[in-house]
Amino acid sequence: MTPYAESSYFSPEELALFGKIKNLVQAMPDVDLGKDAKEKQILVSCHMVTRAIAKIFPELEVLDGQFGAWAGYDHSWLKRGHRLIIDPYPWAAVGGPIMVCGDMISPWYRLYRETCKCQAAEFKKRFKHKEFKNHLRRVSAAVRKTARGLGYI
Repeated sequence: MTPYAESSYFSPEELALFGKIKNLVQAMPDVDLGKDAKEKQILVSCHMVTRAIAKIFPELEVLDGQFGAWAGYDHSWLKRGHRLIIDPYPWAAVGGPIMVCGDMISPWYRLYRETCKCQAAEFKKRFKHKEFKNHLRRVSAAVRKTARGLGYI
């Protein structure tokens, strides 16, 4: 069954772009980022995945903010134009990526909340850390290798 949003909100070009991103994410290998000082496995984050994918698909913009209408969780996602949201690494979900309509008429509009200017500095500071940059390089390398294998670059 074709979802209503697919037939009503998104262009064939947008659907094709989402198809490529979905194939890319699902074909990616797990990336081992090692362990932290407490010997806990370091997890790949949405912040890393979105930035790595945006390097392959420059028509997409990385947005940082919160996911959730009441208790927002720090999150990053991709956006094109004013309504297309692609979340390549959705919060607490099995599966993904997902593509949703971010228009004001959509319930997703309230769930994906871009950070305000006062919080933007905090995000930028976090993403400038040497450790984050090293992890991003490893995730980006896996994304690039997978994109090459799929013929996207």
